[in-house]
Amino acid sequence: MANGPKVHSVTWPALFEPKHLLCAPKSIGQNKVVALSPRGVGAIVSVAEHHDDKVQAEIFSLIGLNEAGKLAGAAWTRRGLHLVTSVGKMLQCDGHSHIDGRWACQAAEHAPLPISAGNELLAAAFKEFPEDANAASQGPLVALVLKNFPKFAALYRSID
Repeated sequence: MANGPKVHSVTWPALFEPKHLLCAPKSIGQNKVVALSPRGVGAIVSVAEHHDDKVQAEIFSLIGLNEAGKLAGAAWTRRGLHLVTSVGKMLQCDGHSHIDGRWACQAAEHAPLPISAGNELLAAAFKEFPEDANAASQGPLVALVLKNFPKFAALYRSID
Protein backbone atom coordinates (compact mmCIF):
# COMPACT_ATOMS: atom_id res chain seq x y z
CA MET A 1 0.00 0.00 0.00
CA ALA A 2 1.37 3.42 -0.94
CA ASN A 3 2.10 6.01 1.68
CA GLY A 4 -0.15 9.06 1.85
CA PRO A 5 1.03 12.59 1.20
CA LYS A 6 3.62 14.05 3.57
CA VAL A 7 2.26 17.01 5.52
CA HIS A 8 4.56 19.91 6.36
CA SER A 9 3.86 22.76 8.72
CA VAL A 10 4.84 25.88 6.76
CA THR A 11 5.59 29.15 8.49
CA TRP A 12 4.30 31.82 6.11
CA PRO A 13 5.26 35.51 6.21
CA ALA A 14 3.07 37.69 8.43
CA LEU A 15 -0.03 39.13 6.69
CA PHE A 16 0.66 37.03 3.58
CA GLU A 17 -2.55 36.25 1.66
CA PRO A 18 -1.68 34.14 -1.40
CA LYS A 19 -4.25 33.42 -4.10
CA HIS A 20 -2.09 31.34 -6.45
CA LEU A 21 -0.14 28.16 -5.72
CA LEU A 22 2.41 26.80 -8.24
CA CYS A 23 4.44 23.60 -8.20
CA ALA A 24 7.92 23.59 -9.69
CA PRO A 25 8.24 21.78 -13.00
CA LYS A 26 9.68 18.30 -12.76
CA SER A 27 12.50 19.34 -15.11
CA ILE A 28 14.28 21.42 -12.46
CA GLY A 29 14.67 18.39 -10.21
CA GLN A 30 13.61 20.12 -7.01
CA ASN A 31 10.45 19.86 -4.96
CA LYS A 32 9.45 23.50 -4.57
CA VAL A 33 6.17 25.33 -4.25
CA VAL A 34 5.53 29.04 -4.82
CA ALA A 35 2.57 30.93 -3.37
CA LEU A 36 1.72 34.33 -4.91
CA SER A 37 -0.52 37.20 -3.88
CA PRO A 38 -2.39 39.31 -6.48
CA ARG A 39 -0.08 42.27 -5.77
CA GLY A 40 3.17 40.38 -6.40
CA VAL A 41 4.31 39.23 -2.98
CA GLY A 42 5.46 35.63 -3.08
CA ALA A 43 6.85 32.92 -0.88
CA ILE A 44 8.79 29.84 -1.94
CA VAL A 45 8.98 26.60 0.01
CA SER A 46 11.38 23.72 -0.55
CA VAL A 47 9.81 20.39 0.29
CA ALA A 48 11.89 17.23 0.39
CA GLU A 49 11.19 13.70 1.53
CA HIS A 50 13.80 13.93 4.29
CA HIS A 51 12.81 17.47 5.34
CA ASP A 52 11.60 18.27 8.83
CA ASP A 53 7.88 18.62 9.34
CA LYS A 54 8.36 22.38 9.89
CA VAL A 55 9.34 24.50 6.90
CA GLN A 56 10.05 28.24 6.69
CA ALA A 57 8.80 29.99 3.54
CA GLU A 58 11.17 32.50 1.89
CA ILE A 59 9.42 35.75 0.99
CA PHE A 60 10.15 37.60 -2.26
CA SER A 61 8.69 40.29 -4.54
CA LEU A 62 7.83 39.98 -8.22
CA ILE A 63 9.60 43.00 -9.68
CA GLY A 64 7.74 44.43 -12.68
CA LEU A 65 4.26 43.14 -11.84
CA ASN A 66 2.89 46.32 -10.24
CA GLU A 67 3.11 48.24 -13.52
CA ALA A 68 1.20 45.48 -15.34
CA GLY A 69 -1.81 45.06 -13.01
CA LYS A 70 -2.94 42.55 -10.41
CA LEU A 71 -2.08 38.90 -10.86
CA ALA A 72 -4.96 36.84 -12.30
CA GLY A 73 -3.09 33.58 -12.95
CA ALA A 74 0.32 32.00 -13.23
CA ALA A 75 2.26 28.88 -14.19
CA TRP A 76 5.75 27.63 -13.32
CA THR A 77 7.35 26.17 -16.45
CA ARG A 78 10.81 24.98 -17.45
CA ARG A 79 11.79 28.63 -18.19
CA GLY A 80 10.44 30.17 -14.98
CA LEU A 81 7.23 31.85 -13.91
CA HIS A 82 4.64 32.96 -16.45
CA LEU A 83 2.18 35.54 -15.15
CA VAL A 84 -1.16 36.75 -16.52
CA THR A 85 -2.53 40.00 -15.10
CA SER A 86 -6.12 41.11 -14.63
CA VAL A 87 -5.81 43.43 -17.65
CA GLY A 88 -4.47 40.65 -19.91
CA LYS A 89 -0.77 41.44 -19.85
CA MET A 90 1.60 38.48 -19.86
CA LEU A 91 4.93 38.51 -18.05
CA GLN A 92 7.91 36.15 -17.88
CA CYS A 93 10.02 35.81 -14.71
CA ASP A 94 13.13 33.86 -15.70
CA GLY A 95 14.76 31.26 -13.50
CA HIS A 96 13.51 29.07 -10.69
CA SER A 97 14.06 31.18 -7.62
CA HIS A 98 14.38 34.73 -6.41
CA ILE A 99 17.69 36.54 -5.91
CA ASP A 100 17.95 38.43 -2.63
CA GLY A 101 14.18 38.60 -2.26
CA ARG A 102 13.55 39.83 -5.81
CA TRP A 103 12.29 37.83 -8.79
CA ALA A 104 12.59 40.04 -11.89
CA CYS A 105 9.75 39.90 -14.42
CA GLN A 106 9.42 41.51 -17.83
CA ALA A 107 6.85 41.57 -20.61
CA ALA A 108 6.55 38.14 -22.22
CA GLU A 109 7.28 37.57 -25.90
CA HIS A 110 3.57 36.86 -26.38
CA ALA A 111 1.08 39.61 -27.20
CA PRO A 112 -1.25 40.77 -24.41
CA LEU A 113 -4.63 39.09 -24.27
CA PRO A 114 -7.47 40.93 -26.04
CA ILE A 115 -9.42 42.10 -23.00
CA SER A 116 -12.07 44.75 -23.79
CA ALA A 117 -11.97 48.12 -22.04
CA GLY A 118 -13.77 48.07 -18.71
CA ASN A 119 -13.42 44.31 -18.31
CA GLU A 120 -10.82 42.35 -16.38
CA LEU A 121 -9.77 38.80 -15.70
CA LEU A 122 -10.91 37.13 -12.51
CA ALA A 123 -8.75 34.08 -13.12
CA ALA A 124 -6.35 32.73 -15.71
CA ALA A 125 -4.26 29.62 -16.31
CA PHE A 126 -1.26 29.33 -18.63
CA LYS A 127 0.06 26.29 -20.53
CA GLU A 128 3.36 26.40 -22.37
CA PHE A 129 3.96 23.85 -25.11
CA PRO A 130 7.26 21.98 -25.49
CA GLU A 131 9.68 23.72 -27.84
CA ASP A 132 9.57 20.82 -30.28
CA ALA A 133 5.77 20.55 -30.37
CA ASN A 134 3.86 21.58 -33.47
CA ALA A 135 1.63 23.81 -31.33
CA ALA A 136 4.60 25.83 -30.04
CA SER A 137 4.47 28.22 -32.99
CA GLN A 138 0.91 29.12 -32.03
CA GLY A 139 1.84 30.54 -28.63
CA PRO A 140 0.68 29.42 -25.21
CA LEU A 141 -2.81 28.25 -24.33
CA VAL A 142 -4.52 30.50 -21.77
CA ALA A 143 -7.76 29.72 -19.95
CA LEU A 144 -9.66 32.85 -18.91
CA VAL A 145 -12.56 33.82 -16.67
CA LEU A 146 -13.74 37.41 -17.23
CA LYS A 147 -15.34 39.61 -14.58
CA ASN A 148 -18.31 40.40 -16.87
CA PHE A 149 -18.84 36.67 -17.62
CA PRO A 150 -17.92 34.86 -14.38
CA LYS A 151 -19.80 31.66 -15.27
CA PHE A 152 -17.86 31.06 -18.50
CA ALA A 153 -14.30 29.94 -19.09
CA ALA A 154 -12.71 30.76 -22.44
CA LEU A 155 -9.63 29.22 -24.04
CA TYR A 156 -7.34 31.54 -25.97
CA ARG A 157 -4.30 30.89 -28.10
CA SER A 158 -2.64 33.56 -30.21
CA ILE A 159 -0.78 32.88 -33.39
CA ASP A 160 2.50 34.72 -32.79
